[in-house]
Amino acid sequence: MGKDAALKEADDEEDAKHEVLEATTSVQSSDLNSRGMATTKVSSSVASKSREELEKEEGNAHYKRGDYVAAIKSYTRCLGYSPQNAVVLSNRAMAYLKNREFANAEDDCTLALKADPTHIKSYSRRGTARNSLGKHRLALLDFHRAATLDPKSRQIQAQLQSTRELVRTAIKRSPKRTEFSIEVVGEPALDKGPTPEEKKENVKSLQQVQSSSDTKQKPAIQESVSDPLPTSKAATVESTAVKKKQSSGILPKLPKMVPVTSYEFNRVWKSLALRGDADQKSALLNLRAEYLRMMNPSTLHTVFKTGMESDVLCEIFHVLREVVLGATEVEKEDNQLALAFSSELTKIPRFNMTIMLLSASEKKDMAWVINHLEADGNIANLKKLYDLS
Repeated sequence: MGKDAALKEADDEEDAKHEVLEATTSVQSSDLNSRGMATTKVSSSVASKSREELEKEEGNAHYKRGDYVAAIKSYTRCLGYSPQNAVVLSNRAMAYLKNREFANAEDDCTLALKADPTHIKSYSRRGTARNSLGKHRLALLDFHRAATLDPKSRQIQAQLQSTRELVRTAIKRSPKRTEFSIEVVGEPALDKGPTPEEKKENVKSLQQVQSSSDTKQKPAIQESVSDPLPTSKAATVESTAVKKKQSSGILPKLPKMVPVTSYEFNRVWKSLALRGDADQKSALLNLRAEYLRMMNPSTLHTVFKTGMESDVLCEIFHVLREVVLGATEVEKEDNQLALAFSSELTKIPRFNMTIMLLSASEKKDMAWVINHLEADGNIANLKKLYDLS
């Protein structure tokens, strides 16, 4: 190879190296540019997040770590940018619940529901807060509303049922008012005590009574010793069974007067509580039906001025189902009676709260009665009032 040829080859190699270097530089430059663009995108993404969103995310992170105080502070800063953010208010309420600040949790949920009346979590969390504060009736309203918005939630259904039990327990523990009157006739005369002469007469009469009682007790003791004991347990069992049979056959008598107060109604109603064998239960059911027929349904709201217990409401519908509407061919008057009771019971004070206390299984008799009445007319409003729709 000549010198010129060698130089030319070297020049070609240099040119090739230069081209490779330029290509590498170009690749590196483009790579750096792409990285720079990516970095710019990330930084711009971070920059695009508002301070409100950052505080919310920080609050969520604190909550997940169990630092509820820090979470409350972050949510509070977030609410400084958007005071009516229902989600953040509800999240702060949950942090308050975890920190056992139930009053603050209730307030936050109330604010959240003002901003968004359909926020299910706020109803559920406020119900939890109110139960912790002893406000079980208000909590029941919250869980009932949450269950209406989300009927498939098992957690809400469980909370609803447990709150029903809390309300029932509170009702049983609350003192019941008893209606009575006091008539002051006059002050009794002061007892000055017996005189000495009266004391002597009392002592003599006491001695006479003791001597006469001693003479009477002796033959009685002898007679009791001479009485033979039962020879077998069968005789005792038989006599007990006879007594039970005799007592079970005795049924209470209905009063002649129509009840004008809930106390009067409940006193008679409880005396007719179902007990005994099938025949006696049937007889008591018929007595309860007769007792209901004595009443004018339009007076129910005046008789039960302070409301009706949930178990009494269920028992009334059980009587309507089994007796009033239980015949194969129901008379028109019985249908009208059942419809009148079903309608007028809804006018009793705190009826809505009483219905909320009942589970679906406890409302079976109500559903049956109202569905039966549906054949005679439009009762869509009744279904709604009894929460059966």
